[in-house]
Amino acid sequence: MRKISYETNISKSLVHKVLTAQLHYYPYKPHYVEAIKPIDLETRRLFAERTLALLAASPEVLSNIDFSDESIFRLVDTINSQNTRIWSEENPNFTVEKPGHCEGTMVWCAISKHGLIGPYFFENSVNQHTYLEMLTNFYIPTLHGRHLYLQNQWFQQDGATAHCANLVTQFLSQRFEDRVFDRTTQRGWPPRSPDLNPCDFYLWGRLKSIVYSKPVTNLEALKDRIREACRALNKEEIGRAVDDFPRRLHFVTEAHGGHIEHLL
Repeated sequence: MRKISYETNISKSLVHKVLTAQLHYYPYKPHYVEAIKPIDLETRRLFAERTLALLAASPEVLSNIDFSDESIFRLVDTINSQNTRIWSEENPNFTVEKPGHCEGTMVWCAISKHGLIGPYFFENSVNQHTYLEMLTNFYIPTLHGRHLYLQNQWFQQDGATAHCANLVTQFLSQRFEDRVFDRTTQRGWPPRSPDLNPCDFYLWGRLKSIVYSKPVTNLEALKDRIREACRALNKEEIGRAVDDFPRRLHFVTEAHGGHIEHLL
């Protein structure tokens, strides 16, 4: 609307009136999604079908999956999707692909119906050694401390290189056996599928809305804010996000492995 006003030398209020009252247009936000390659479609569809079958046969599995992920938090949150709108008579379900990497402080968390584990801060780069150290010295002890027994737990991670190194996969296999969702196991985890991970479609956005509600002045203050934001989330809220996993799997099958944001 600002661009139209600038290019036509017409006031924003008049532009708004023409769009709404005369053209009956409405503002719609685009969906920012990760690019899905053609080769991913069948992988996503098959994963969704197999996992839905698993959950139907063993409903208790959903309650015991730890969905995990890393995300970068920066001192200044520069992502602003609030000001982007598409004006149209009907919702065009417009999507914008965005890259998944940016500079900042790396944070790891896991969520399940039992609540949130984390945050864990990687002080240096995430590689197989630092990731394994986190699993060994933070994640597994936290499960034990909460009396969550490994023989009942499932673990999910995406296909990042550090996650799928031999050292890491052997460690996870020894503790979770076949109860691991990642690209190296029979359970699998499809590439470029943040729309299926509650950490991606719920947790990081929720945390960042809290963290960046006020300016952050330094790195330690940022970490404190992240810790406070994690403590602010209750188990019921997190559980609702986890409960959305099967619904999203159904949508993936309907979309033949494609994007599902327009179906949600």
